[in-house]
Order: sequence, then structure tokens, then C-alpha cells
Amino acid sequence: MFEVKKTAALSVVALSLVLFFSFPFPSNAAQVRPGPKKSTAAPAPKKGGVLKIAYAADPGSLDFQKDANSAMFDIVGHIVEALFEYDSAYTLQPMLAKSHKESSDHLTHAITLRKGVLFHNDQELTADDVVASIKRQLKVTRVPLELTGHMESITAKDKYTVEVRLKEPFPEFLYSMTVGIIPRELAEKYPKTSIPDKEMMGTGPYQIKERIPDRYVELVRFDRYASRQEKTDGYVGRKYAYVDKIIFYILPDPAVRLMGAETGEYHYAYGVNHADYQRIIDNPQLDPRVTKTAASIGSMFNCKTGPSANIKVRQAILAALDAEPVMKAAYIYPQLYTLESGFLWPQTKQWYTKAGSQYYNQKNPQKAKQLLKEAGYKGETIIMLGIAEIEYLRNACMVVNNQLREIGLNVDLQLVDQNTFASRLLKGQWHIVTAVSGFVPMPSLFYWTREKEPITGWTSEKKLRLAVQMRKETSQAKRFKAWEEMQALAYEEAARTKYGNGSSLAATTIKAAGWGEMTGVRFWNVWFK
Repeated sequence: MFEVKKTAALSVVALSLVLFFSFPFPSNAAQVRPGPKKSTAAPAPKKGGVLKIAYAADPGSLDFQKDANSAMFDIVGHIVEALFEYDSAYTLQPMLAKSHKESSDHLTHAITLRKGVLFHNDQELTADDVVASIKRQLKVTRVPLELTGHMESITAKDKYTVEVRLKEPFPEFLYSMTVGIIPRELAEKYPKTSIPDKEMMGTGPYQIKERIPDRYVELVRFDRYASRQEKTDGYVGRKYAYVDKIIFYILPDPAVRLMGAETGEYHYAYGVNHADYQRIIDNPQLDPRVTKTAASIGSMFNCKTGPSANIKVRQAILAALDAEPVMKAAYIYPQLYTLESGFLWPQTKQWYTKAGSQYYNQKNPQKAKQLLKEAGYKGETIIMLGIAEIEYLRNACMVVNNQLREIGLNVDLQLVDQNTFASRLLKGQWHIVTAVSGFVPMPSLFYWTREKEPITGWTSEKKLRLAVQMRKETSQAKRFKAWEEMQALAYEEAARTKYGNGSSLAATTIKAAGWGEMTGVRFWNVWFK
């Protein structure tokens, strides 16, 4: 599933995700379920049927290059594909690409395309389409892609070869090639304006039939889809378009989504309340889908202004925090969360580290009070900002608030609507923010690991040195060492903390099989029994 940029300008909910921890990677990961309700021999997959999805939000449009948000990502991911996508181990693998070669100086990348891949207008994918797609993406995206500052040129060397020349080595180059590809004609027809829904197309197993805003989005099978032949592995490998249609019904209320699945009106209820976990298990017609790597909850601190600009105050906060009650308030069931200090998930094996964990989950109020005394804290108001509409985040905020008040901090918890949250976050009208981050595959995608960090203002001589190493170093071992030191420094200087990793919860009918979500919903390969 191609990578979509969820950003502040695109989605206010995404703003809390992106600005807290990362530049966006699709904010979920591999799903598992406790086991089928009944033990039966698996029948052979078959074609046919209409898959009905009870979904949470309208995408606003289908122009993922310009107006992307998480809802659009989930839907358009069935329509559009990328040159490279992620396997189940979160390693980039070719999708539309056949191969990739990098020059010895790391400045030239040649990407060879698969032959015979068709767009939904039956025109074959060529290098010209890739060049036009990436150029349009660079022009219309509301937040500049990292590739922008590194790319010198992108050209079609022949019908099936794309060449990208860089100004300097760029270790995340292949990540920047996870954007969706559209036909050249479409990219050039709408160089700045949004592509109309009915004209949006790609090379995916499904194509758009109709979108009625705030009601539904209907996709139909693309019969001439050119699938890869390797075994399905995450978002790469073979894709089967078993069902004839996929209809995403827009139902903002999670209770309504779940009730629709219970009655059989919908086959998949997206993002239901964590409190309904046991209810789903107890229903013989439903299976729970638990996305074990859906989101991280943590807090970041304003290092520029107010009481939180004092490192001793921030260190006192970290000393006081107890992560277990925070995560329990958010996710309720222990099956739906884990305590975790690493800002990257254990699934990102080549990057995962617990560096700095001695400052995590300290649960030491006496140490916290001593640090506040050393800081000269005199009861100044500390504004903690959170989002009122998101129940599990609201619950987490209230627990953090209580823990900090117990050590004598004068916390003013302000739970506001999402638009206000976004505005005040960017204006610096806060001292603590408790928010959520989606799954991120590599540390350089965290905005706070870069030299300039405008949101919290966290900076130090060591941090700047490590940021440069992470951005420029081409050796994986050296980049990991720099990242490990960066995470430890974030804890040591109390720039931010994490509470744990949480799951998302969905309910699916037992009448269908082939579910396999990773970084968002995925309904190719799903079939009716």
C-alpha cells in the first residue's frame, strides 16, 4: 500500500499524530486475532460478492497527492500502487518496480519498471508516468517531501527506466519512492488543482466507481490488474481481487459501526471502541481484529517557553510518570496495549532500541519533588493540551494530569476540539502535549530528529550533531548508533517520553476470510466463504 503523507494541513487528527512523534508513516501495523470461533477446514478462496465496510470518515477527495489523510490512504490504497512497498517485516520491496540500482557515490538511482502493468484506462505504465507522478507530488503536496531538498533531477532514460540524480547522498531515497503512481496524462491535466474523484486511477486491483461525500465510496474490481507473482507478504507480492465490489460506508459513530456488524449489515466494522473488545469476542458471528502496532501514546514538552523550558522541570515530570495507569485508561484491556520505551517499535528490527529506558516509567514521586525543588519551581501554571473528542486520548490525559498534580505541579489540563488543538500546538500555546503517533519504520522520519525542530524547540549541541549524522551517514551501523544516542538524549534531556504501544480494534464477520491489514485496512485478498 503506497505511502500517503498525513500532515497538519491535511487532517487535524493527523496533526496530533504527526507533530507529536513523526512525519507520517501509515499509522498502524500488522493485525492478529485471538483465533477463529470455529475450527473448520479452510475452503478454497472464490470470487464474488460485495464487501461492505463500516468506515469512520469521509476522505474529502481521492487526490492523495494533494489532499491526503488517513481515510484517503485506506481507500485509495486499493486503487493506486507505488514503486516500492513494505513486506511484513517492514522492509521495502519492489511493487511496480522490477529492480533498483544505486551508484557507488550514492548520487544516482536507476529504477527499472515491470512490463505489462496497466492503469485503469488500459494504458501501460511507463517511466514517463512515474516521472510525471513524482513531479506533480512534489508540486502539489501541502508539506514538502524530504526528496525535494535532495533531488537534482528525475528523468525517463527509456520506456521502463527512471533515473534520479541527487545533490547529496540520501539514505531514505527508497522510502521517498513509496508514493502512488498515476498516469502522466492525469498528472499533466491537473498540475495544481485536485483530480476529480471519477478520474482518479492507478494500477491497483480495484478502481473507483463512485464517491458520494459523507455517504460512501464504491470500488469495483479491475479485471486487467497485473499482479506480482510472488507470495503475498505484507503489502507486496500477489494481490487477489476476489470480491466484485468494496463499499466504504461513512459512519462516524463507532457504536453504530459495531451494531451494523452485529446485525450483519456490514462485514467489517472499523475502529470500534476498546471497551467493546469482550463484546466482540462473545459474539459467535464476529471475530475481533486487533492491530497490535496501531499507535503509540506519549507526551512531548515545550522546550522553548514557560516552566517546561527548564530541563529540571521536564526531568521531574519524567521521574513522576507511571505508564501502566495511563495505558490502561486509554485501552482498558491488557490485550490491547504494551508498555514500551522505544520510540520505534520492536517490529522495526534494524532500528529498535531501548536506549534511555532508565528515564522511562520511573514512578518516583520523591525524586520528582526533589528535581522541582532544584528547578526553583514556584507553582507556575503548566498548560497540558489534549484532544477532547478522542476518548482514549482524553482518558490518558486525565491520568497524566493527576500524576503530575500529585507531585505539586500546577497543571491546567485543557481538552479542546481538534481545530483548536492544531492551532494552539503550532502557536506554542502549551507546555505539555499528550498525543498519539502512528507506526514509523525508521527514525529519520521523526520530525524531532532533525536539525530544525520548530514545534517543541528541543535543541542542543549534541542533538544537532546526531541529527546531521542520521541524515547524511550512509552506513546502517553508524546511522543506528546515531539514532540510539538520539533516543537516549531525548530521554536524558526530557524532550519527550512514551507510555506504550496501543492497538486498534475492528470487528469482522466470520463469513469472510483473507484479512491481512498492516499499516491500514486492506481488502484485496478478502473473500467470502
